[in-house]
Amino acid sequence: MKPASFSKTLMRGQILVLGVTGGVGQAVAQQLLAEGFEVIGTCRTVAQSRQMIAAGICTRTLLLRLDKSASIAAAFKKLTRQGVSTLDAVVNCAAVTEPKPLELADIDDVRRLFQINLFGALEVMQRAVPLLRPVRGRIVLVSSTSGSIGVPLLGAYSASKFALEALADVLRRELVPWKIGVSLVIPGGIKTGMIDRQLKEIDAELASLKPGGKSTMIAEYSTQYRQHRTVIELAEKSAVPPAQVAAEVLRAVTDPKPKARYLCGFTSRGTRTMRRMLPDAVLDQLFSYLPESKK
Repeated sequence: MKPASFSKTLMRGQILVLGVTGGVGQAVAQQLLAEGFEVIGTCRTVAQSRQMIAAGICTRTLLLRLDKSASIAAAFKKLTRQGVSTLDAVVNCAAVTEPKPLELADIDDVRRLFQINLFGALEVMQRAVPLLRPVRGRIVLVSSTSGSIGVPLLGAYSASKFALEALADVLRRELVPWKIGVSLVIPGGIKTGMIDRQLKEIDAELASLKPGGKSTMIAEYSTQYRQHRTVIELAEKSAVPPAQVAAEVLRAVTDPKPKARYLCGFTSRGTRTMRRMLPDAVLDQLFSYLPESKK
């Protein structure tokens, strides 16, 4: 079988998109569909699957839960039964986060976060590589600026993204013999529902500290919550639309020589520069001196 070259004349193929129900996942699926790819989108429930098909977000769907190994195995068995013998690319847009001081984080919640953001993603890659190998396909992982600078209250999320970037680097080097490109797309803030959810979670924690509130949080962390709200508010102002992230994903899928990293937006580039140039002590001080949100 002749490997796909990803030129404009050979852009029709099958791409598996994880997390197609999210804002970024939907934008990625629609961008790839517009370029002529067949998009197989993963959903957690039958209801989501029907919704995605009805909305024309993807060509077809596959039930797959990243927090369940049995679900991942069943999904790939179904692909085989459906006659899918090759994939031109796998794109992972799925991730979860929860703002919480590491001291107070529920370890089961941290395990679930890692299962979705890292271990589940790795299991999918392990099963996908044999399908990518015959056509020299691509692996594209959507990361975050939190994968280069650890952010207070996002310790578990940052750790999972740091690990995801290491996983991508190693996969890229290990898969060189088969010319399977592995790329990270790294946006800063993205204009999706995740920003609003984080703000609501922070406000709920702060409200629980008021007289009569039910909180197990150590009161001194309230300053960091208000500072974190400032970080999110700033990120929201510079956030890029999901379509911009999707455009970088398309580049990672179709570039003749894919890059290891595609930075998306001013915040992404700025964060990478800060990580390279500033000593850890300076970064620590920057987080300490952040103004507290007045909301």
